[in-house]
Amino acid sequence: MTVVQELSIEKLREFTSFRNLSEDDLLVLAGCVAIRQARRGEILFKSGDIDSRELFLLSGQLQLVSEDGHELTLEAGTAAANLPVAKLRPRQYTGRALTDLDYFSVDCDLLESLSEKIAEKDGDLGYGIFEFAPEHDDETQEMLHAFRRDLDARKFRLTSLPEVALKIRTLLDDQDVNARRIAELINRDPVIAAKIIRAANSPIYFGAAKCETVQNAIVRLGLLTTKQLVIGFTLRDLFQSQAPLLRRLMADVWEQSIDVAAISFVLARHTRLFDPEEAMLAGLVSNIGVLSVLNYAQNYGQLLDNEALLRDWVERLKGEAGAMVLENWQFPDEIVEVARGCEDWLRCPTTRADLCDLVLVATLHSYIGKRKQPAPPRMDLVPAYQKLALGKLTPELTLQILVEAKAQIEQARALIVS
Repeated sequence: MTVVQELSIEKLREFTSFRNLSEDDLLVLAGCVAIRQARRGEILFKSGDIDSRELFLLSGQLQLVSEDGHELTLEAGTAAANLPVAKLRPRQYTGRALTDLDYFSVDCDLLESLSEKIAEKDGDLGYGIFEFAPEHDDETQEMLHAFRRDLDARKFRLTSLPEVALKIRTLLDDQDVNARRIAELINRDPVIAAKIIRAANSPIYFGAAKCETVQNAIVRLGLLTTKQLVIGFTLRDLFQSQAPLLRRLMADVWEQSIDVAAISFVLARHTRLFDPEEAMLAGLVSNIGVLSVLNYAQNYGQLLDNEALLRDWVERLKGEAGAMVLENWQFPDEIVEVARGCEDWLRCPTTRADLCDLVLVATLHSYIGKRKQPAPPRMDLVPAYQKLALGKLTPELTLQILVEAKAQIEQARALIVS
């Protein structure tokens, strides 16, 4: 490997990691790095390496080969090559030059400090114009490959549906089931029984007379609503961990999920496009993939010791991990899609609104007034908002609907946390 020449700031700006830096910062960075050359067949790094420099490809092709033989090819100038190459540590791939190539490298600590500087400059609480990341950039693909490989190797397990929810769902799938049989099963769990009765008597469902028994509550709620509520009631117990960092992250995710579920419920009632209880459940499980990612992290000390790195893994993997979990739970395809597209703001598979669109809009509303990195987009830039048929309102008027429906949101939230 030989040094070819110093790097220009114009060339640095072509890479995603540096394009938002000031000219002064770019000049400093350019003075710290140099273009290097590798010959065809040369090894730049090996799987398992724990080095402290990130590599960027300037010209040529680089082949990435994992321990199990999975191969990726990076070509300079493509979107994937505008990101650091094989960023995970220990490295998950061996990097070999497929052609003669030029590259440069940057110290990891310097790169992290620059990223923090950009985040401080661009971060805000509003929904300003933002830059969409590639749907599946090379680094995310690398993470997904490592996640699936370790899942196949049974190094960890996907989150399981609570047993009581599984039993009740199985029973409710029986065409001949009735409220009495469901009540007998629910009554075996006093906590769930009390919540079902409380739900039936809540302002959302309250009828002429007060329900005193689980069977009467089921009759009022209906079998489908009962099933959805029972699953929602049991999810809280999954968000538990002995590790302080994981416990805190799980608590944050659960609170966020409650907010999204409650707003989804109210938006579903307002638009009349979706079943409110199904929308509530969809919002509640939209981030279920986080649990499996955190479960996965317990096998890797470098993730547990670095909260920023762990949060990056969660953000990148939670969609696919959530879809895997819900498919494993045999949830309907439309709810699986909610988990997969939980924060895919550009998602637009059809011109017709679906359940994932509703939850995306609910998620955007749940972030109002909160610091979220990367910052979410303006509401009117998101295709899901345009498709929801909220009376063609502006984001401000849509927000007004939710302000006026604050009592309903609180009632829906109480239904989940009761």
